[in-house]
Amino acid sequence: DVAESNPQTDKEMEDRLRLAQEIMRIDPDDPFALLTVSYYAYLSENHQLCRDLYQRYIELYPDDAAGWNNLALSYKRTGEYLEEEKLYRIALALEPGNSNTKNNLAVNLAHQGRYGEAHQLMNELKSDPEEIPYAELHRAKIAAAEGKQGRAYRHLKKALSLVERLDTFHH
Repeated sequence: DVAESNPQTDKEMEDRLRLAQEIMRIDPDDPFALLTVSYYAYLSENHQLCRDLYQRYIELYPDDAAGWNNLALSYKRTGEYLEEEKLYRIALALEPGNSNTKNNLAVNLAHQGRYGEAHQLMNELKSDPEEIPYAELHRAKIAAAEGKQGRAYRHLKKALSLVERLDTFHH
């Protein structure tokens, strides 16, 4: 999102971030502000700020599975896979059917060399047409972690053919 943006998108991103930062000055516990600033910290690889803000968010909103999932993603970025897995499991305990968290956990398990568990989790996912591109993308990541480049390429090609269904392209 950051590296391949365009001037209009850059302006929109800057405006959104500026708004969130201003809201945080007024109300440091505002959920929109916390999530927005932490997301941009994630994208800019400011791991500590990202974690601090997501940690604050889950302290305020402990029943929101998305907060736990997003905090877990920050640990993925630094290769802290056991902590990442723990946080995904908390998110899934709160929202067992969340396919995004299941996809993320499956890739996490693959990063730990636990490929059988990763595939089993991916097989449990429902095949909702809107979720297929995201699941295919994660299947590609798992295959790549296994060193199965041909399979990874096939899954990635399928995900990219359906890219307009993805809600974000930062993957």
